Amino acid sequence: NKAVLLNFWATWCPYCREEIPELIKLHDELKDRSFTVIGVDVGESAKKVKAFMDKMHVTYPMVLDTEGTVSASFEVRGIPTTILVTSDGKIAGVYHSVSSELKNAIEDALR
Repeated sequence: NKAVLLNFWATWCPYCREEIPELIKLHDELKDRSFTVIGVDVGESAKKVKAFMDKMHVTYPMVLDTEGTVSASFEVRGIPTTILVTSDGKIAGVYHSVSSELKNAIEDALR
């Protein structure tokens, strides 16, 4: 019963790295409102991702998509791609940056 923001990313992607502080902020501010961010690293090792997460002080959960099956199932064509899923499992939108449009959609999903 949570709205979920799935953020598909990789450590080598400069745009992905840029938006991580904003994703941390969203997660930390909204986690008590039935909301979570889940990072989905595409194609990298657990060791590399863990070191990066520690360096960036990432507070939201992270999963590895080492084979690309999760990103393929969501039809992710490039990264960063962020998908907002409502608490009832519907995709509310697909975004390629942390924008005011995304923040408004999150607020709508939490109503």
